[in-house]
Amino acid sequence: MTTQTGTTFTSIIDYHRRQYDMEYASTAKLLQLLEGMHGKKDGLSVLDIGCGGGANIHHLKKKFPTWHFTGFDIDSDAISLARDRNSDSEFGIYGIDDAVDWLAGKSFDIVLALQLATTPIRATTCIARYLPLVKQTFLSLDLYNEGPFENDLSRKDVRTGETHCYQIDSLETVKALAKQHSFECTAEPFEINIDLPKPPYGVSATYTELTADGRRIQISHPGILLPWYFVVLTRMPKDE
Repeated sequence: MTTQTGTTFTSIIDYHRRQYDMEYASTAKLLQLLEGMHGKKDGLSVLDIGCGGGANIHHLKKKFPTWHFTGFDIDSDAISLARDRNSDSEFGIYGIDDAVDWLAGKSFDIVLALQLATTPIRATTCIARYLPLVKQTFLSLDLYNEGPFENDLSRKDVRTGETHCYQIDSLETVKALAKQHSFECTAEPFEINIDLPKPPYGVSATYTELTADGRRIQISHPGILLPWYFVVLTRMPKDE
């Protein structure tokens, strides 16, 4: 998960709490996309996969007060925060695999899977597993490339031995999954609208640089390019 702020945190819970007070650029874009697709619909059901501390659900509830939200995450501390701040939503402490049993027999109008790139689960694996639960829209925000390649990148801090991994999936795989399950697929690069400074020596954080054609790209110090995409899978209507 990327902070998109160029700021480091003392803990993941720090990050989750801050999300409640500050609507991140990714959340603002998520709200914009859902407003365009489903803004006039009442009572929709939404599943947030890997919901963290529930901050995205908090912001979604303010925008869409009649919608019903469910979320799960493997981090019990994050789920405690989510339950405390979103008492009218349902949360569970599950990973990607065992949540399937928890959700057995359920389906959702909208399923969200946001920023799985630094978790052990590939975004494409999650999409394949959860598309059958989707009635209308699956929305992913993750690291993708437009070619037929998957990349696994790692960054090791030689001072501590700590390693962070990034998984970059192929959009071609997503498009194939969409076709297999009768969904349409669209993808657009996610470009934040603020400049993030390069962190000082020895500090790991996300920063931005401008390309020659004026695009703002995100980079994880020290130098891992982060090609974030919003991918929308829309269930195609059944033939009459």
